[in-house]
Amino acid sequence: MEIQKNIYQNKLELQCKENMVYIIALSILTICILAQVLIVKRFGITGLFNNPISISIFFFELIHLFMPVLQWYAGYFRYAPSYDEFYYSLSLVYCGFLFVVYIFIFFYKFDYFINSQESGNLYLTPTNSNRFLVFSWIVLIVGIYFSFKNILNINAIGVDSYLKDRIGFSAGQGYKILFSHWTYISCILFYLGYLISDKKKVFFLSFIFSLIYCFIYYSVNSNRNSLFVLVISLVVFYLYFKKGERSALFSKLIKAFSLSIFIFAFYLIGKFRTSSVNSNQDDYGFIHSLNGAFGNHENIAWLFENDYGLLLGQTYLASFLNLIPRSLWEDKPFGAGPELKNMIYPGSYVLGQEGNSSLTTGLFTETLMNFGIIGSFPAVFLIAFFIFIILAILRQMKNPIGKILYIYLFMLFSTQFFYAEFLGFYTRTLFTCIPIILLAFFVKFNRKEH
Repeated sequence: MEIQKNIYQNKLELQCKENMVYIIALSILTICILAQVLIVKRFGITGLFNNPISISIFFFELIHLFMPVLQWYAGYFRYAPSYDEFYYSLSLVYCGFLFVVYIFIFFYKFDYFINSQESGNLYLTPTNSNRFLVFSWIVLIVGIYFSFKNILNINAIGVDSYLKDRIGFSAGQGYKILFSHWTYISCILFYLGYLISDKKKVFFLSFIFSLIYCFIYYSVNSNRNSLFVLVISLVVFYLYFKKGERSALFSKLIKAFSLSIFIFAFYLIGKFRTSSVNSNQDDYGFIHSLNGAFGNHENIAWLFENDYGLLLGQTYLASFLNLIPRSLWEDKPFGAGPELKNMIYPGSYVLGQEGNSSLTTGLFTETLMNFGIIGSFPAVFLIAFFIFIILAILRQMKNPIGKILYIYLFMLFSTQFFYAEFLGFYTRTLFTCIPIILLAFFVKFNRKEH
Protein backbone atom coordinates (compact mmCIF):
# COMPACT_ATOMS: atom_id res chain seq x y z
CA MET A 1 0.00 0.00 0.00
CA GLU A 2 2.83 2.37 0.92
CA ILE A 3 4.64 1.53 -2.34
CA GLN A 4 1.51 2.33 -4.40
CA LYS A 5 1.12 5.61 -2.54
CA ASN A 6 4.73 6.57 -3.31
CA ILE A 7 4.29 5.63 -6.97
CA TYR A 8 1.13 7.79 -7.14
CA GLN A 9 2.91 10.74 -5.49
CA ASN A 10 5.87 10.42 -7.86
CA LYS A 11 3.54 10.37 -10.86
CA LEU A 12 1.69 13.41 -9.53
CA GLU A 13 4.95 15.31 -8.98
CA LEU A 14 6.14 14.37 -12.47
CA GLN A 15 2.84 15.54 -13.98
CA CYS A 16 3.08 18.86 -12.14
CA LYS A 17 6.64 19.37 -13.39
CA GLU A 18 5.62 18.56 -16.96
CA ASN A 19 2.70 21.01 -16.76
CA MET A 20 4.54 23.69 -14.79
CA VAL A 21 4.22 26.28 -17.58
CA TYR A 22 0.45 25.78 -17.85
CA ILE A 23 -0.11 25.78 -14.08
CA ILE A 24 1.83 29.02 -13.55
CA ALA A 25 0.24 30.73 -16.56
CA LEU A 26 -3.24 29.70 -15.40
CA SER A 27 -2.53 30.95 -11.87
CA ILE A 28 -1.39 34.36 -13.12
CA LEU A 29 -4.31 34.53 -15.56
CA THR A 30 -6.74 33.79 -12.71
CA ILE A 31 -5.36 36.73 -10.72
CA CYS A 32 -5.64 39.00 -13.79
CA ILE A 33 -9.23 37.95 -14.47
CA LEU A 34 -10.10 38.44 -10.79
CA ALA A 35 -8.74 42.01 -11.01
CA GLN A 36 -10.82 42.60 -14.14
CA VAL A 37 -13.95 41.25 -12.44
CA LEU A 38 -13.41 43.55 -9.43
CA ILE A 39 -12.99 46.53 -11.77
CA VAL A 40 -16.22 45.65 -13.60
CA LYS A 41 -18.10 45.27 -10.29
CA ARG A 42 -16.93 48.70 -9.15
CA PHE A 43 -16.98 50.70 -12.40
CA GLY A 44 -19.25 48.74 -14.74
CA ILE A 45 -18.37 46.96 -17.97
CA THR A 46 -16.85 50.12 -19.47
CA GLY A 47 -14.22 49.89 -16.71
CA LEU A 48 -12.48 47.35 -18.94
CA PHE A 49 -11.64 50.07 -21.47
CA ASN A 50 -11.62 53.51 -19.84
CA ASN A 51 -8.40 53.41 -17.80
CA PRO A 52 -4.71 52.43 -18.07
CA ILE A 53 -5.02 49.54 -15.60
CA SER A 54 -7.60 47.44 -17.45
CA ILE A 55 -6.11 47.92 -20.90
CA SER A 56 -2.64 47.09 -19.54
CA ILE A 57 -4.03 43.84 -18.11
CA PHE A 58 -5.45 42.87 -21.52
CA PHE A 59 -2.12 43.40 -23.25
CA PHE A 60 -0.17 41.69 -20.47
CA GLU A 61 -2.44 38.65 -20.84
CA LEU A 62 -1.90 38.63 -24.60
CA ILE A 63 1.88 39.18 -24.68
CA HIS A 64 3.12 37.48 -21.52
CA LEU A 65 0.53 34.73 -20.95
CA PHE A 66 -1.42 33.74 -24.06
CA MET A 67 1.45 33.95 -26.57
CA PRO A 68 4.14 32.15 -24.49
CA VAL A 69 1.68 29.35 -23.61
CA LEU A 70 0.64 29.02 -27.25
CA GLN A 71 4.29 28.85 -28.35
CA TRP A 72 5.11 26.33 -25.62
CA TYR A 73 2.17 24.12 -26.56
CA ALA A 74 2.98 24.19 -30.29
CA GLY A 75 6.76 24.03 -29.77
CA TYR A 76 7.21 27.08 -31.99
CA PHE A 77 10.20 29.27 -31.12
CA ARG A 78 12.37 31.68 -33.11
CA TYR A 79 15.68 31.72 -31.24
CA ALA A 80 16.09 28.14 -30.04
CA PRO A 81 14.61 24.69 -30.74
CA SER A 82 13.26 24.56 -27.17
CA TYR A 83 13.64 26.06 -23.69
CA ASP A 84 14.13 24.59 -20.25
CA GLU A 85 10.71 24.31 -18.58
CA PHE A 86 11.94 25.71 -15.27
CA TYR A 87 13.42 28.87 -16.81
CA TYR A 88 10.44 29.29 -19.12
CA SER A 89 8.09 29.08 -16.13
CA LEU A 90 10.33 31.44 -14.17
CA SER A 91 10.09 33.99 -16.99
CA LEU A 92 6.29 33.98 -16.60
CA VAL A 93 6.56 34.56 -12.84
CA TYR A 94 9.14 37.31 -13.42
CA CYS A 95 6.83 39.15 -15.84
CA GLY A 96 3.89 38.71 -13.47
CA PHE A 97 5.73 40.43 -10.62
CA LEU A 98 7.09 43.15 -12.92
CA PHE A 99 3.57 43.86 -14.14
CA VAL A 100 2.36 44.29 -10.54
CA VAL A 101 5.19 46.81 -10.01
CA TYR A 102 4.22 48.62 -13.22
CA ILE A 103 0.53 49.11 -12.37
CA PHE A 104 0.86 49.38 -8.56
CA ILE A 105 0.89 53.17 -8.49
CA PHE A 106 -2.22 53.34 -10.70
CA PHE A 107 -4.09 50.99 -8.36
CA TYR A 108 -3.06 53.24 -5.49
CA LYS A 109 -4.50 56.25 -7.32
CA PHE A 110 -7.90 55.18 -8.62
CA ASP A 111 -9.00 58.48 -10.23
CA TYR A 112 -7.42 57.49 -13.54
CA PHE A 113 -10.76 56.20 -14.80
CA ILE A 114 -12.45 58.40 -17.38
CA ASN A 115 -16.15 59.03 -17.90
CA SER A 116 -18.32 61.00 -20.30
CA GLN A 117 -19.34 63.54 -17.64
CA GLU A 118 -15.75 64.85 -17.58
CA SER A 119 -16.02 65.94 -21.19
CA GLY A 120 -18.21 68.76 -19.92
CA ASN A 121 -20.53 68.56 -22.95
CA LEU A 122 -17.84 69.80 -25.31
CA TYR A 123 -18.95 71.05 -28.68
CA LEU A 124 -17.57 72.96 -31.66
CA THR A 125 -19.13 76.06 -33.15
CA PRO A 126 -19.62 75.99 -36.96
CA THR A 127 -16.47 78.09 -37.42
CA ASN A 128 -14.37 75.86 -35.17
CA SER A 129 -15.87 72.75 -36.78
CA ASN A 130 -14.59 73.96 -40.14
CA ARG A 131 -11.17 74.72 -38.67
CA PHE A 132 -11.07 71.31 -37.00
CA LEU A 133 -12.01 69.60 -40.27
CA VAL A 134 -9.41 71.50 -42.31
CA PHE A 135 -6.72 70.90 -39.69
CA SER A 136 -7.49 67.16 -39.58
CA TRP A 137 -7.31 66.95 -43.37
CA ILE A 138 -3.94 68.71 -43.36
CA VAL A 139 -2.68 66.12 -40.85
CA LEU A 140 -4.05 63.31 -43.04
CA ILE A 141 -2.56 64.73 -46.25
CA VAL A 142 0.88 65.01 -44.61
CA GLY A 143 0.53 61.41 -43.40
CA ILE A 144 -0.63 60.17 -46.82
CA TYR A 145 2.19 61.99 -48.62
CA PHE A 146 4.92 60.27 -46.62
CA SER A 147 3.18 56.92 -46.14
CA PHE A 148 2.33 56.58 -49.83
CA LYS A 149 5.98 57.19 -50.72
CA ASN A 150 6.84 54.40 -48.28
CA ILE A 151 4.28 52.11 -49.94
CA LEU A 152 5.82 52.82 -53.37
CA ASN A 153 9.32 52.12 -52.03
CA ILE A 154 8.17 48.87 -50.38
CA ASN A 155 6.48 47.82 -53.62
CA ALA A 156 9.63 48.65 -55.59
CA ILE A 157 11.89 46.38 -53.52
CA GLY A 158 9.19 43.78 -52.76
CA VAL A 159 7.44 43.07 -49.47
CA ASP A 160 9.67 40.05 -48.70
CA SER A 161 12.84 42.09 -49.18
CA TYR A 162 11.38 44.90 -47.06
CA LEU A 163 10.55 42.54 -44.19
CA LYS A 164 14.07 41.07 -44.29
CA ASP A 165 15.77 44.48 -44.25
CA ARG A 166 13.56 47.03 -42.53
CA ILE A 167 16.61 48.73 -41.04
CA GLY A 168 18.16 49.27 -44.45
CA PHE A 169 14.83 50.51 -45.79
CA SER A 170 14.55 53.06 -42.96
CA ALA A 171 18.13 54.31 -43.21
CA GLY A 172 18.25 58.03 -43.92
CA GLN A 173 14.48 58.53 -43.96
CA GLY A 174 13.50 58.29 -40.31
CA TYR A 175 11.40 61.47 -40.29
CA LYS A 176 9.50 60.30 -43.40
CA ILE A 177 8.44 57.13 -41.62
CA LEU A 178 7.53 59.07 -38.48
CA PHE A 179 5.34 61.54 -40.39
CA SER A 180 3.56 58.55 -41.95
CA HIS A 181 2.00 57.87 -38.55
CA TRP A 182 0.04 61.12 -38.83
CA THR A 183 -2.52 59.06 -40.78
CA TYR A 184 -3.19 57.28 -37.48
CA ILE A 185 -3.68 60.61 -35.65
CA SER A 186 -5.94 62.04 -38.37
CA CYS A 187 -8.22 59.04 -37.98
CA ILE A 188 -8.59 59.78 -34.25
CA LEU A 189 -9.15 63.49 -34.94
CA PHE A 190 -11.88 62.83 -37.53
CA TYR A 191 -13.59 60.47 -35.11
CA LEU A 192 -13.35 63.05 -32.32
CA GLY A 193 -14.87 65.66 -34.66
CA TYR A 194 -17.70 63.27 -35.43
CA LEU A 195 -18.44 62.90 -31.70
CA ILE A 196 -18.51 66.60 -30.75
CA SER A 197 -19.35 68.50 -33.96
CA ASP A 198 -22.70 69.10 -35.65
CA LYS A 199 -21.08 68.36 -39.03
CA LYS A 200 -21.37 64.64 -38.36
CA LYS A 201 -21.76 63.46 -41.94
CA VAL A 202 -18.60 65.09 -43.32
CA PHE A 203 -16.56 64.08 -40.26
CA PHE A 204 -17.87 60.52 -40.45
CA LEU A 205 -17.03 60.16 -44.16
CA SER A 206 -13.57 61.63 -43.53
CA PHE A 207 -13.10 59.21 -40.63
CA ILE A 208 -14.07 56.20 -42.77
CA PHE A 209 -11.67 57.29 -45.52
CA SER A 210 -8.77 57.73 -43.07
CA LEU A 211 -9.58 54.42 -41.36
CA ILE A 212 -9.55 52.52 -44.66
CA TYR A 213 -6.26 54.15 -45.62
CA CYS A 214 -4.76 53.21 -42.22
CA PHE A 215 -5.81 49.59 -42.78
CA ILE A 216 -4.14 49.61 -46.21
CA TYR A 217 -0.91 51.27 -45.06
CA TYR A 218 -0.37 49.27 -41.87
CA SER A 219 -1.22 46.04 -43.69
CA VAL A 220 1.35 46.75 -46.41
CA ASN A 221 4.13 47.51 -43.92
CA SER A 222 3.10 44.57 -41.68
CA ASN A 223 2.30 46.76 -38.68
CA ARG A 224 -1.08 45.21 -37.93
CA ASN A 225 -0.75 45.61 -34.17
CA SER A 226 -1.12 49.39 -34.71
CA LEU A 227 -4.56 48.73 -36.19
CA PHE A 228 -5.52 46.73 -33.12
CA VAL A 229 -4.45 49.60 -30.85
CA LEU A 230 -6.23 52.14 -33.08
CA VAL A 231 -9.56 50.32 -32.71
CA ILE A 232 -9.21 50.23 -28.91
CA SER A 233 -8.26 53.93 -28.93
CA LEU A 234 -11.46 54.78 -30.79
CA VAL A 235 -13.50 52.88 -28.19
CA VAL A 236 -11.83 54.83 -25.36
CA PHE A 237 -12.41 58.19 -27.08
CA TYR A 238 -16.05 57.22 -27.52
CA LEU A 239 -16.37 56.47 -23.80
CA TYR A 240 -15.00 59.90 -22.90
CA PHE A 241 -16.49 62.23 -25.49
CA LYS A 242 -19.88 60.65 -26.14
CA LYS A 243 -22.53 63.07 -24.86
CA GLY A 244 -25.15 61.80 -22.45
CA GLU A 245 -25.60 58.31 -21.11
CA ARG A 246 -24.16 55.42 -23.03
CA SER A 247 -26.76 53.12 -24.46
CA ALA A 248 -27.50 49.66 -23.10
CA LEU A 249 -26.68 48.36 -26.57
CA PHE A 250 -23.12 49.68 -26.31
CA SER A 251 -22.61 47.93 -22.96
CA LYS A 252 -23.87 44.72 -24.52
CA LEU A 253 -21.45 45.15 -27.42
CA ILE A 254 -18.52 45.55 -25.02
CA LYS A 255 -19.60 42.42 -23.12
CA ALA A 256 -19.88 40.50 -26.39
CA PHE A 257 -16.46 41.78 -27.52
CA SER A 258 -14.79 40.74 -24.24
CA LEU A 259 -16.46 37.33 -24.29
CA SER A 260 -15.50 36.75 -27.92
CA ILE A 261 -11.80 37.26 -27.07
CA PHE A 262 -11.87 34.35 -24.59
CA ILE A 263 -13.99 32.16 -26.89
CA PHE A 264 -11.59 32.80 -29.77
CA ALA A 265 -8.61 31.97 -27.54
CA PHE A 266 -10.12 28.62 -26.53
CA TYR A 267 -11.07 27.94 -30.16
CA LEU A 268 -7.45 28.44 -31.24
CA ILE A 269 -6.16 26.14 -28.52
CA GLY A 270 -8.64 23.48 -29.61
CA LYS A 271 -7.68 23.97 -33.24
CA PHE A 272 -3.98 23.42 -32.52
CA ARG A 273 -4.77 20.43 -30.34
CA THR A 274 -6.81 18.83 -33.15
CA SER A 275 -4.23 19.59 -35.83
CA SER A 276 -1.39 18.15 -33.77
CA VAL A 277 -3.33 14.92 -33.16
CA ASN A 278 -4.66 14.42 -36.68
CA SER A 279 -1.68 15.62 -38.68
CA ASN A 280 1.99 14.77 -38.82
CA GLN A 281 2.79 18.30 -39.97
CA ASP A 282 2.31 21.28 -37.69
CA ASP A 283 0.74 24.40 -39.16
CA TYR A 284 2.47 27.43 -37.66
CA GLY A 285 0.90 30.04 -39.95
CA PHE A 286 -1.31 31.69 -37.36
CA ILE A 287 1.28 31.45 -34.56
CA HIS A 288 3.89 32.97 -36.88
CA SER A 289 1.56 35.86 -37.68
CA LEU A 290 0.69 36.53 -34.02
CA ASN A 291 4.30 36.05 -33.01
CA GLY A 292 5.41 38.80 -35.36
CA ALA A 293 3.10 41.26 -33.63
CA PHE A 294 3.06 40.17 -29.97
CA GLY A 295 5.68 37.42 -29.57
CA ASN A 296 8.02 39.39 -27.33
CA HIS A 297 8.03 37.01 -24.38
CA GLU A 298 10.50 34.64 -26.01
CA ASN A 299 13.08 37.43 -25.65
CA ILE A 300 12.81 37.07 -21.88
CA ALA A 301 12.91 33.26 -22.00
CA TRP A 302 16.12 33.43 -24.06
CA LEU A 303 17.74 36.01 -21.74
CA PHE A 304 16.91 33.82 -18.72
CA GLU A 305 18.75 30.85 -20.22
CA ASN A 306 21.78 32.65 -21.66
CA ASP A 307 24.63 34.85 -20.47
CA TYR A 308 24.84 38.43 -21.68
CA GLY A 309 26.43 41.70 -20.61
CA LEU A 310 24.14 44.26 -18.97
CA LEU A 311 23.71 47.42 -21.02
CA LEU A 312 23.18 49.63 -17.93
CA GLY A 313 20.76 52.09 -19.53
CA GLN A 314 22.54 52.32 -22.88
CA THR A 315 19.40 51.66 -24.95
CA TYR A 316 17.48 54.39 -23.09
CA LEU A 317 20.31 56.83 -23.74
CA ALA A 318 20.18 55.85 -27.41
CA SER A 319 16.48 56.75 -27.46
CA PHE A 320 17.07 60.30 -26.28
CA LEU A 321 19.97 60.67 -28.73
CA ASN A 322 17.91 59.36 -31.64
CA LEU A 323 17.11 62.85 -32.92
CA ILE A 324 20.84 63.38 -33.56
CA PRO A 325 21.66 61.99 -37.04
CA ARG A 326 24.11 59.08 -37.00
CA SER A 327 26.05 60.88 -39.73
CA LEU A 328 27.02 63.44 -37.06
CA TRP A 329 27.77 60.81 -34.41
CA GLU A 330 28.59 57.46 -35.97
CA ASP A 331 29.38 55.70 -32.68
CA LYS A 332 26.26 56.72 -30.79
CA PRO A 333 24.54 53.79 -28.97
CA PHE A 334 22.10 51.43 -30.68
CA GLY A 335 18.55 50.88 -29.53
CA ALA A 336 17.43 47.69 -27.79
CA GLY A 337 16.40 45.90 -31.00
CA PRO A 338 19.86 45.76 -32.63
CA GLU A 339 21.49 45.04 -29.25
CA LEU A 340 19.20 42.07 -28.65
CA LYS A 341 19.83 40.81 -32.18
CA ASN A 342 23.58 40.81 -31.53
CA MET A 343 23.09 39.07 -28.17
CA ILE A 344 21.17 36.21 -29.78
CA TYR A 345 23.07 36.14 -33.10
CA PRO A 346 26.50 37.69 -32.39
CA GLY A 347 27.76 39.94 -35.17
CA SER A 348 24.49 39.80 -37.13
CA TYR A 349 23.81 43.54 -36.82
CA VAL A 350 26.64 45.68 -38.15
CA LEU A 351 26.23 49.37 -38.92
CA GLY A 352 25.88 49.91 -42.68
CA GLN A 353 25.65 46.20 -43.43
CA GLU A 354 23.08 45.16 -46.03
CA GLY A 355 20.29 42.96 -44.71
CA ASN A 356 20.38 44.30 -41.15
CA SER A 357 17.27 43.42 -39.18
CA SER A 358 16.21 44.19 -35.65
CA LEU A 359 14.00 42.58 -32.99
CA THR A 360 11.11 44.08 -31.06
CA THR A 361 11.70 44.21 -27.34
CA GLY A 362 9.11 45.81 -25.06
CA LEU A 363 9.26 47.17 -21.52
CA PHE A 364 10.17 43.99 -19.63
CA THR A 365 12.72 42.76 -22.18
CA GLU A 366 14.49 46.10 -22.28
CA THR A 367 14.76 46.51 -18.51
CA LEU A 368 16.09 42.94 -18.26
CA MET A 369 18.73 43.67 -20.92
CA ASN A 370 19.84 46.85 -19.18
CA PHE A 371 19.58 46.08 -15.47
CA GLY A 372 19.24 42.31 -15.01
CA ILE A 373 16.59 40.41 -13.05
CA ILE A 374 16.95 42.23 -9.71
CA GLY A 375 17.60 45.66 -11.24
CA SER A 376 14.49 45.39 -13.41
CA PHE A 377 12.15 45.92 -10.46
CA PRO A 378 13.36 49.39 -9.37
CA ALA A 379 13.81 50.31 -13.05
CA VAL A 380 10.19 49.43 -13.91
CA PHE A 381 8.96 51.26 -10.80
CA LEU A 382 10.86 54.42 -11.77
CA ILE A 383 9.55 54.22 -15.34
CA ALA A 384 5.99 53.72 -14.04
CA PHE A 385 6.39 56.65 -11.63
CA PHE A 386 7.59 58.90 -14.46
CA ILE A 387 4.59 57.85 -16.59
CA PHE A 388 2.34 58.47 -13.57
CA ILE A 389 3.63 62.05 -13.25
CA ILE A 390 3.04 62.77 -16.95
CA LEU A 391 -0.49 61.36 -16.87
CA ALA A 392 -1.25 63.08 -13.54
CA ILE A 393 -0.38 66.49 -15.00
CA LEU A 394 -2.49 65.90 -18.10
CA ARG A 395 -5.31 64.39 -16.01
CA GLN A 396 -5.65 67.58 -13.98
CA MET A 397 -5.66 69.93 -16.96
CA LYS A 398 -8.99 71.61 -17.69
CA ASN A 399 -8.02 72.25 -21.31
CA PRO A 400 -9.63 69.69 -23.69
CA ILE A 401 -6.28 69.30 -25.50
CA GLY A 402 -4.81 68.05 -22.22
CA LYS A 403 -7.62 65.50 -21.95
CA ILE A 404 -7.05 64.32 -25.53
CA LEU A 405 -3.32 63.95 -24.86
CA TYR A 406 -4.07 62.12 -21.61
CA ILE A 407 -6.27 59.55 -23.34
CA TYR A 408 -3.84 59.14 -26.25
CA LEU A 409 -0.79 58.70 -24.01
CA PHE A 410 -2.38 56.35 -21.51
CA MET A 411 -3.45 54.22 -24.47
CA LEU A 412 0.14 54.07 -25.72
CA PHE A 413 1.60 53.32 -22.28
CA SER A 414 -1.02 50.60 -21.76
CA THR A 415 -0.54 48.91 -25.14
CA GLN A 416 2.44 49.61 -27.41
CA PHE A 417 4.80 50.18 -24.48
CA PHE A 418 4.61 46.45 -23.69
CA TYR A 419 5.86 45.27 -27.09
CA ALA A 420 7.71 48.21 -28.70
CA GLU A 421 11.39 49.05 -28.58
CA PHE A 422 11.73 52.15 -26.37
CA LEU A 423 13.74 54.05 -28.99
CA GLY A 424 11.04 53.66 -31.64
CA PHE A 425 8.24 54.19 -29.12
CA TYR A 426 9.78 57.41 -27.80
CA THR A 427 10.38 59.08 -31.18
CA ARG A 428 7.06 57.89 -32.63
CA THR A 429 5.17 59.23 -29.60
CA LEU A 430 6.88 62.62 -29.87
CA PHE A 431 6.01 62.97 -33.56
CA THR A 432 2.42 61.81 -33.21
CA CYS A 433 1.74 64.20 -30.31
CA ILE A 434 2.69 67.20 -32.47
CA PRO A 435 -0.68 67.45 -34.33
CA ILE A 436 -2.63 67.17 -31.07
CA ILE A 437 -0.60 69.99 -29.49
CA LEU A 438 -0.89 72.15 -32.64
CA LEU A 439 -4.66 71.67 -32.55
CA ALA A 440 -4.80 74.07 -29.56
CA PHE A 441 -3.61 76.94 -31.80
CA PHE A 442 -6.26 76.39 -34.48
CA VAL A 443 -9.43 75.24 -32.71
CA LYS A 444 -11.34 76.46 -29.68
CA PHE A 445 -13.55 74.00 -27.83
CA ASN A 446 -16.74 75.23 -26.18
CA ARG A 447 -18.79 73.81 -23.33
CA LYS A 448 -22.56 73.78 -23.12
CA GLU A 449 -23.98 75.42 -20.03
CA HIS A 450 -26.04 73.10 -17.85
